[in-house]
Amino acid sequence: METQTIEELIYNETKRRLELMEQADYEFPKTIGKGDVLAIIVSITVCILLIALCMIGVIQ
Repeated sequence: METQTIEELIYNETKRRLELMEQADYEFPKTIGKGDVLAIIVSITVCILLIALCMIGVIQ
């Protein structure tokens, strides 16, 4: 059995996905909405807050 390098695996998978996306009936995913953006901002804020609390010693 012939083994592929990681470079070959990535190339083949990229080629396969591009061919799939070039098909006329391919349906692209919808773009993110305001709720998604809000969730991302809240998540980042919570992470920064937790990191800051760890740095000042409140959370150990």
